[in-house]
Amino acid sequence: IPAPDTCTWRCEPSLLSYGDLRLFPPFILLPLHFSSIFSTVFRFASMKLLFVAVFLAALSTSTVHAGGTGGGTECAACTLVVNLVEQLAQVHSQSVDAVVEDLCSYLPKDFTDFCDSVVQKYGKSVIELLEKKESADTVCHQLGMCTDPQCFLRAPPKTAPLLSERPEGSASSLVPKWIMNLINRMAEDHEPVEDLDHDLYSSLMTLRGGNWRGRDCDDFVSGIYPSRQRTANEDPYVDWNCNGIKGRDSDGTPLEDKYCKDTKQMGTVILGDSAAAHFHVPPAYLNASAITKETYNGLLDLLEMEFDWPQCSSTTGFESDKKCPGPVSSLYLRMREHNRCNHRDYENIAVNGARVGSMNSSIIRSLARTKSSSPAVVLHALIGNDVCSPHKTFDHMTKPEDMRASVMASLQYLDENLAEGSHVFLVGLVDGRVLFDTMHNRIHPVNVTYTKVYDFLNCLSISPCWGWMNSNDTVREGTYQHAAALNNVYKEIVATESFSSFTMSYFDYPIRELFDQWKAQGRDPAELIEPVDGFHPSQRSNMLIGEYVWNLVRTNFSSVIGPENPNNDAIAQQFGDQGGY
Repeated sequence: IPAPDTCTWRCEPSLLSYGDLRLFPPFILLPLHFSSIFSTVFRFASMKLLFVAVFLAALSTSTVHAGGTGGGTECAACTLVVNLVEQLAQVHSQSVDAVVEDLCSYLPKDFTDFCDSVVQKYGKSVIELLEKKESADTVCHQLGMCTDPQCFLRAPPKTAPLLSERPEGSASSLVPKWIMNLINRMAEDHEPVEDLDHDLYSSLMTLRGGNWRGRDCDDFVSGIYPSRQRTANEDPYVDWNCNGIKGRDSDGTPLEDKYCKDTKQMGTVILGDSAAAHFHVPPAYLNASAITKETYNGLLDLLEMEFDWPQCSSTTGFESDKKCPGPVSSLYLRMREHNRCNHRDYENIAVNGARVGSMNSSIIRSLARTKSSSPAVVLHALIGNDVCSPHKTFDHMTKPEDMRASVMASLQYLDENLAEGSHVFLVGLVDGRVLFDTMHNRIHPVNVTYTKVYDFLNCLSISPCWGWMNSNDTVREGTYQHAAALNNVYKEIVATESFSSFTMSYFDYPIRELFDQWKAQGRDPAELIEPVDGFHPSQRSNMLIGEYVWNLVRTNFSSVIGPENPNNDAIAQQFGDQGGY
C-alpha cells in the first residue's frame, strides 16, 4: 500500500504492507460508522475515533461534529467502562485498585501502550472515587467527561467536587495525530485495503476483503476475480471467476462451459447499512462475569471488520455455524446450492450508519460489478437510518422527495453497471417498534434496563436511533408513520419506473412476521435482537431472514434465477469445496 506523500500516517516505511498494518494500534483500522448502541463511540458523520474505552482501554473520543451534548460520546464511554470496572471488582472479589492495575492485561498486546497511558492519566482518580463507593455516573462527572447531571445511567451524579486532584486536559490528547488522519481516510473509503490489482477484490478476508465480497483467487491479475463471465478463447485452465471450476473435459470441452454455460449464473449483492453488514458485539465484552484474559483475543480481527459479520449475515453469509455467533443461512448459500457455479459470487456493500443519500453519493461506487460480471440478485436494504439519528427531532429524518431522488440515482447507477438479467429488490424500512416493545423492561449486559440505556443515550444526544430507541410511545409511533411514508416511495418507484439491466420489486422487511412465528414456536423474541446494542437483528434473525428471502426468490421469482443446475453433483465430485473461501 503506497504511503502518502506527506507524513500523515507515520513517516516510515515508505511502503506499508498488511503486516505493517497489523502492527498499528488496531483502533485505527476501521471506518467509524457503527450504527448501534456503540454509536456512542462511533456515530455516523459525527464520531471519528474508535474509543477503546468500550473494551476497557481508553477514555477518549474525537469528533468531526459535536459528539452529542452533556459530554456526549466521552461521557457514555467513560460511564460504560467505569461501570465495568466496578463489576469486575465485585465478580473477582478484588479491590478497585487491583482491577485498575490489572486492567490492560485483559487486552491484546496491540492495545496495551495506549491503555497504559489512559490508566496512568485517569486510574488514580477512578480508584479514589470508587473506593468511596461513588457510582460510575458520579465518577465520570467528577472527571469532567459528563457535564449534564440530568444524563445518567443509574442515578443522578454528585456534582460537588469530590476529587483531591482532577486530571487536566482532554483524554483525546493521548491519541496520536497520525491515527486520526488514517481514520479520516478510511472513514471515507469502503473498498478493500489491500487490492493489488485494483479490481475491488482482495485476497485478504478482513479490511473489506473476502468476508465482504468473494476472495480474489489471484490478486496480481485484474482480469481474474469473482463474478467475472469467462469469454470464448480464454485459457480454460485459468479460474477466471474464482469459482474453482477450470480445466478441460476428456473431449476438450472447457469444464466451465460444460458445467456452467446456460445455467443462469447469478451473483448475490446487498447494498445496505449495519443490519445488512450484521453488526455484532460479543456480549461477553460487557459482561464482567464472563470476561477472562482470553475474552478480547479476537478484538483486532473484529476491529478490522468494523464489528460487522457479513460472512455470517442473512444475505452474504458463507461461514460455518462454529465460526459465527450462531446458525447461518443466507441468500448467497442458497443461490450457491441452487447453482454451484455461483461459488464466491457475493458482495456485501453495507456500511454502518448508511442512509439512501450516502449510499447514492459514495458507498455504491465501491460495488465491484460491471457489465462483464454475471447478472445478480441485488437487495437495496437500508432499513433504518433514514428515520434514525441521534437528533431529537423528526426534522432529521429523510424526506420522501429526497428519498426518491437518492434511490432513483442509485438505481440509475445499477442500471449502468449491472449485467442484463439482474433483479433488484427494494427492501422496506423496518418497523422498529418491536425493539422497545420487546426489550424495554429487560436487563442489559451493563445491569440496568434497556429503557435506562435508551434514555441515557438520548439525553446525551448520541443514540443511534432516537425514533425507535425511545421510551416515549408518541415518538415511536411518529417514527413508524415516517418510515411508512418512505416505504411508499419504494412502492411507487417499483410501480412506475423501469430499467434496461434489471427488473425490480419491493418487499417489506419481515421483522414482524418473523417475530410472530418465533413466538408461536414458544421462543423468546428477545433472541432475535442483539443483546449488547438492543437494536440490530441477532444471528438467529439473520438466519431467519436469509431463509425468508430465499423462499421469496425461489417461489415468486423462479424465472429470475432459473432452474437448479443439473451439474451440481458433478461439480462437487470433481472440485470438492471449489477452493473454499
